[in-house]
Amino acid sequence: MYTETNGHNITYYTMNPDEVFGATATIIEKNGKGLLVDTQFSKTDAEKILKVAKDKNIDIQTIYISYSDPDYYFGASQIKKKFPNAKLLATASNIERIKETYKAKLSVWSDTLKENTPDEIIIPEEVKDSISLEGTEFSIFGSDRKEQTLYNKEDDLLLGGILVSTGSHLFMADTKTIEAQEQWITDLDELTSLQPKVVIPGHFEQGNDFSAKNIEFTKDYIQKFIEVEKDSQASAEIIEKMKKAYPNLPDGSLEMSAKVVTGEMDWE
Repeated sequence: MYTETNGHNITYYTMNPDEVFGATATIIEKNGKGLLVDTQFSKTDAEKILKVAKDKNIDIQTIYISYSDPDYYFGASQIKKKFPNAKLLATASNIERIKETYKAKLSVWSDTLKENTPDEIIIPEEVKDSISLEGTEFSIFGSDRKEQTLYNKEDDLLLGGILVSTGSHLFMADTKTIEAQEQWITDLDELTSLQPKVVIPGHFEQGNDFSAKNIEFTKDYIQKFIEVEKDSQASAEIIEKMKKAYPNLPDGSLEMSAKVVTGEMDWE
């Protein structure tokens, strides 16, 4: 159900990836108090988070939504039912995008989620530079305001956000221009500059080792995608070449990504 990572007087309980998107959530615990980073996609996912909190006697006091996609925040209202006094936080840009897109996201995914669709969407309050848990500071790192990764300097640890992803072909539709893809690489280089020892991706596969190699994988994939994109005329070519380059990866959203970057499919 989760992977336990021990830091300096602090413990990280990282949930197994959700079945639809492979997104995760992490309960950070210190002195019985909890900071929850993301809430996964469905009510069922959220209930698993709550079970870990109950089993470990963790009082979740703060929930940080690190990105504005539904697999990061759809579980929030379910968590808030159990921890109504927990602060729900996100950065300004993520709050803005959640407000702009949540109704459409609910419409798109309600048929898939059915009874697991959230009862309501709670809009987070704004947080700016850092979040504290029992005296331990987690800085919100990165110059790109749409991707907000938490950094604990004492543990040399990064988690949350959309920047680092492994386990399947990356979702490139949100970065459909080469310029945006190159900015993604720049953002990853910023993370690398911290020389982290532990990197918990926003999306990952079972058995991930939570090492800095996760940043390296993400960067290498984007660089390969750009190379293939420049040398392809149609989505079918991109799909074929990326499957050849990464034969062991699940397809994930490769077809959609290829169609969006070639203009064969609209995506906003």
